[in-house]
Amino acid sequence: MGTVVVATTPNKMSKDDILLEGDFEVFPRDKVLYHVECSRTGISYYPKGGERSKKTLKYIHFGDVTGCRCRKSLDQKHSNKAYLTVFHYPLKKKLFGEKCVRSKQHITFSRSADESFDSNRKVNEKWRRVILRLCQGLTVLKTDVDKCSVPEKKRLLVLVNPHSGPGRAMQIYKGQVAPMLDEADIITTVIETEYAGHGTKLMKSFKREDYNGVVIVSGDGLIYEVVNGLMGRSDWEDAMKIPIGCVPGGSGNALACAINYSAGESIETDPVLHSTFILVKHKVIPMDLVMIEQPKTKIFSFLSVCWGLLADIDFESEKFRAIGEARFTLQAILRIM
Repeated sequence: MGTVVVATTPNKMSKDDILLEGDFEVFPRDKVLYHVECSRTGISYYPKGGERSKKTLKYIHFGDVTGCRCRKSLDQKHSNKAYLTVFHYPLKKKLFGEKCVRSKQHITFSRSADESFDSNRKVNEKWRRVILRLCQGLTVLKTDVDKCSVPEKKRLLVLVNPHSGPGRAMQIYKGQVAPMLDEADIITTVIETEYAGHGTKLMKSFKREDYNGVVIVSGDGLIYEVVNGLMGRSDWEDAMKIPIGCVPGGSGNALACAINYSAGESIETDPVLHSTFILVKHKVIPMDLVMIEQPKTKIFSFLSVCWGLLADIDFESEKFRAIGEARFTLQAILRIM
């Protein structure tokens, strides 16, 4: 079981802990100059010339950072300014319910110390390379900050079941998941499944070497198809090494909730955001499978195996899929009657 750790502002760092430091403005407050320091654990910044204290010091933990971008100013008056935006999802304590939940935030630093945009951009690009490596858990030595490279972009195969649950899976992907993956510079190939068993067919033929992982935006049914498709391959031992991620988009999202819980993420408040955060941070959690062997077939399960009344309710409730999770309760009442 995972545990949630809330990042705290560190005490004053020694010069050996600081990999990069410089003076930036924080957009849109472009009249205040901040001193920014980057260590192996996070980014600290406070108003330059002022006292560094708990009230003035701000901190971004790399465990919460998902991506970083450089861009040019759209204002011609500041054509030499180069901007550096850091996307992060810090944990915050709630008054009621769960102890901690994540919220989407970003901060934009701007640099205009040099007269030309290219010179300012060059400095920001160095910061970006270091930040991207550190937020992905890669090692950065102080002697390598000037020559370290941008991490290789990850490639994900995303399967979306448009008929899962109330039929909002594609809407969930486009509205919440895709923007977070884009912030992290993750390359995606998106496929909408068209019929029952399509996920199994895709997994039996896809090229594993082309992707760093498979993501399912659906309920538990499409995950079942993906697992059985991978296990049905001749190279199943290698194929099953590819990470499988899931984002809740169906009526039953038991596995997604279990993964969030094991990773120490929220299962009550905005589970889609927390599931996508796990994907971006590449938190891999081992999972057991159950094999049911029959005379002519083998079936692999990741949640439970059942038959009789429970299976009838599950299958026969398909005609009520439009009402979401309530379909199980309704079909159970009809079956019992």
